[in-house]
Amino acid sequence: MLGIAEVTVAGRVVSVQPTTLFLLDRHLQIPGVETNRLITRYTESLENYPVAWRLLVSVHRESCERSGEIKGGDMKDIVAYGVLALLTLKALREK
Repeated sequence: MLGIAEVTVAGRVVSVQPTTLFLLDRHLQIPGVETNRLITRYTESLENYPVAWRLLVSVHRESCERSGEIKGGDMKDIVAYGVLALLTLKALREK
């Protein structure tokens, strides 16, 4: 799937951070719960989320494409903390 990445060049250090994924008529944020839900629905298989990126343009004078992993794309930790917060609020409300 195509998307957008933020490329930062500071001296000889190049940093690439994928930010957006294109899916049909949508721009989806990486990482994002909505992104993962729509990818799962689109591919019709469970727990799909962005796991890697590949830059299709070369950085100045490089001969090979850059690529890497997307860390935290599965959002499991963030969702778990959100559920814990909701359960805590519910428990406080019931008191």
